[in-house]
Amino acid sequence: MAWAGRTVELTEYAGDCAERADEYVNDSDGLLGEVSDRLADLHLAACEAIRPDPRELAQRLHARKSAGGDLAIFDDAVTRYADLLGEPGLTRYHELAEQEWAALREHADLYDPARLRVRSTLGALAALTCDVDAEAEAMARDQSSAST
Repeated sequence: MAWAGRTVELTEYAGDCAERADEYVNDSDGLLGEVSDRLADLHLAACEAIRPDPRELAQRLHARKSAGGDLAIFDDAVTRYADLLGEPGLTRYHELAEQEWAALREHADLYDPARLRVRSTLGALAALTCDVDAEAEAMARDQSSAST
């Protein structure tokens, strides 16, 4: 399974490269989007093969999502990796998202894309537990504009 560990690292590196390239290429044909989708699939498959510690995986995925750009390779990580994360990983991911939300609430511009990412993560975490109250709370957190 050494290949799987290296695949995790390489797909993350390739994702970083694709994110940097995104601002310099015309992706009107969607090829870069297809590449990023393939990288996300490879990363998930490699994680399924090595079954990393759920709490460490949560930290890794959260860091990737927080740093993510327009390609959004890890934007749906909570949902896609839910089985691998299990309760310990989802709990850790929730802790990290709450910490990020608290920091954003204090310092971020109301229209910072990070706000939407964190809010959507908190909503996805609530949806996984079928907790309607938590989903409503996640949506109600951001009152930065009339649309939210």
